[in-house]
Amino acid sequence: KVKDGDDVQEGDLLIRLDAAEITAQAAQAEAALDLARGNLVSVREVSMPKRMEQIRSSLQQAEIAFNNVKENYERMKKLYQEGIISEVEYEGTCSEYELRSSQYEAAQEQFRLEKEGQEKELAVLEAQARQAEAALQLVRTHLNETLITAPVSGTVSGVDINPGEMAAPGIPLVVINKLEAMQVSVNLTEKDVGRIGRGQKVDVLISALSAEPLEGEVQSISPVADPRTKTYGMKVLLPNEDGFIKGGMTAEVR
Repeated sequence: KVKDGDDVQEGDLLIRLDAAEITAQAAQAEAALDLARGNLVSVREVSMPKRMEQIRSSLQQAEIAFNNVKENYERMKKLYQEGIISEVEYEGTCSEYELRSSQYEAAQEQFRLEKEGQEKELAVLEAQARQAEAALQLVRTHLNETLITAPVSGTVSGVDINPGEMAAPGIPLVVINKLEAMQVSVNLTEKDVGRIGRGQKVDVLISALSAEPLEGEVQSISPVADPRTKTYGMKVLLPNEDGFIKGGMTAEVR
């Protein structure tokens, strides 16, 4: 999207990578998320309420039957104690009471298990939906990474890739220079390094531009000498609002 010499702002699109495969993955992840959310809604709002209603109805029926038998059992027990009914009649009532009691307890346990099971099932479905959502977010992140934007504002000074070529990690694709302020690199001898300090104003002569020096400011001085040259590196900051100074020019610092 850019060529050498173009001015770009931070966030401008530089290169668009082929996103066909990732786009397909994003569509697949979206479908998986829709399916997971659909299953969650279907089970939570349709299947679970229906099952709970059936279990609750069975529990209520078992409770009603048990209460009816319980009343009859208590009445027959009193009659048996008073000698009004026979032992055979009383034992028949006891058997029916025990049957209805066990049925009621079984219905209560089934209701409890169904409720616990639905809570666990719902937790699993919610986790699956969150997992599908995270997978989609990851694919969308990869999709966004196919759009390479300018990390800083500046001027394009090198486009090192052409359409159809393979972009590889660690290999620069576009070079952007911030030209509104240039940095002059010079080396100081051990005789001079102690006489110059950071923030000091210095004259910078760029003979290719003008016979008059420009005013720069010492930005940094290395505290350690280069073992090969035995000199100390110094950086001088030089304003370049008009853009006349080009990278790679030769400068003399006084």
